[in-house]
Amino acid sequence: MQTLYMLMEPSVQTLLQRLAQKIRQRRLFAQVLLKTIAAPCQQQALATLPKGCWVVVPLSGAWLLPDAEQSHEMGRLLARHQAGELRLIPLRLRRSAIKQHPWIKLPTVPPGAVGMADGDNVEEGESRVVHALARMVDQEGSRPREGDHGPQEICLTLAGLPWAKDPTVVVEPDQWRKLDQLLSCQGVLQLSPQTEWQGVAGMGAGALLLQGLYHYKGRFRPILWLQSGVPRELIRQQLMQLAQRHLQPPVTLAEAQGWWRQQSRGLLVLDDFASPMALHTLVPLDGAAKLLRIQRQGGDTQGCTTLQLSPWDKAQQKQVYKQITGRRLASEGEALVKPLQGWPLGIVIMAHLIKQYRIAPGRARGWWARDAHHASIQQLPMLLHQWVESALQQHDPQLWQHYLEMSLWQHRLADAPEQRARLARLSAVKLMEQSSVGGWRSLAQRLGLVEGEPI
Repeated sequence: MQTLYMLMEPSVQTLLQRLAQKIRQRRLFAQVLLKTIAAPCQQQALATLPKGCWVVVPLSGAWLLPDAEQSHEMGRLLARHQAGELRLIPLRLRRSAIKQHPWIKLPTVPPGAVGMADGDNVEEGESRVVHALARMVDQEGSRPREGDHGPQEICLTLAGLPWAKDPTVVVEPDQWRKLDQLLSCQGVLQLSPQTEWQGVAGMGAGALLLQGLYHYKGRFRPILWLQSGVPRELIRQQLMQLAQRHLQPPVTLAEAQGWWRQQSRGLLVLDDFASPMALHTLVPLDGAAKLLRIQRQGGDTQGCTTLQLSPWDKAQQKQVYKQITGRRLASEGEALVKPLQGWPLGIVIMAHLIKQYRIAPGRARGWWARDAHHASIQQLPMLLHQWVESALQQHDPQLWQHYLEMSLWQHRLADAPEQRARLARLSAVKLMEQSSVGGWRSLAQRLGLVEGEPI
């Protein structure tokens, strides 16, 4: 994660201090530091800005146009930006917030600026800036970096998932801070080769960890996430596909295992495995990578970083449901979320299903009614399977596609097109082996999941 420097002058000091605090809360950068620039003679300190950092420059007295004298330190800063040594981000403020200094005119807004519209109130303007920076960070993280081999070296993704939201939607801020400590430089993973993250199934432990690793993906590279219940052949494929990004294919299992043993920044996540030793013949546990286990069924918590969440009460459910769907949680919606018993992750997924795919609550309630005895989010994959059967019968390709996206999320495969297609075929096989619905093959072909070859 990069360090963000925010340059400020006294006229906008309060505004930028408040904005910096909001950026810190989103954990977009390793550090957010403020530098006060009161006059040109004090800008020589800008020459010490480290390579690779991001620099926010407000479009006020502290900003100089590109045609300014190149001897000026701000001009040199712009030259470093153009040379790729650092990233310069112009910040456009509301005109009412700017008090121009006599030694510089207010510039026009250069390309690539982020900022506030004149009609924004303070909250809207600050949110606009934070969201723009978040998009920049996401785009930067998806680009190949110097020394990388192939695509992003991470075996999980939140991009494109309909319920990929800020972690505070799923958990309270104190639980996020606990995970932040777990994954930070001073956290448990830095001190111990094996760490446990314990939480109750369905409350959002895995989703929270995914959010944390998404923010810290530059610290752990590569990440291998393995889910319990996945066939051993699929686990073998995950390891070999990850190794093929660094080694010349074809890669044997022995070569992939040898490569993994050497990954000092690697992280192996075992999601709900009874014992890591069940994998020792497939994935080396004696290498340099860290090991993080997710335990969901309770038990001895000594030495664990625990996730303690309570089901949402009715007021919280209504708030989150309306926040996601834009609708009030009416009687039909209440009947839909009632089987989830207030479990956060299930309600978030359910609300996004309704919003993303425009599923009428009454229609979804009919699918629930067949399996009302499943009073736990642990049965959500089973319910989704049954929903897909209904979707196929009603020729609803969107819900079919969502089931496959759910499978991708569950198995945590990399977001490479060929891997998505391969897993889509595996998901189709698994689904249709349990389904008596006819006509699935032609539908899958129309969706581009198969190409006419035998599955």
